[in-house]
Amino acid sequence: VFVHSRKETLKTARNLRDRAARNDASFANTEGDPLKPFRSQLKSCRHRELAEVVESGFALHHAGMSRSDRGLSERLFAAGAVRGLCCTA
Repeated sequence: VFVHSRKETLKTARNLRDRAARNDASFANTEGDPLKPFRSQLKSCRHRELAEVVESGFALHHAGMSRSDRGLSERLFAAGAVRGLCCTA
């Protein structure tokens, strides 16, 4: 999901997470533990908001994040560990 600003990445991820929950749906991948290979990287993640939404099946990507956190978001999405990626264009 492309948004216009850094703040909108988190706002959109939270909004989609909450809307899904209200409809008894989820973006989280429930097949096993898809986040398992990434748990140690998530613990050292400097972007607290990424750690907040990743359990709900989302990752964030914008220029305000460190390169390592952006790379982690990319790997999470490519591996199918998260199903939604909210990012700036």
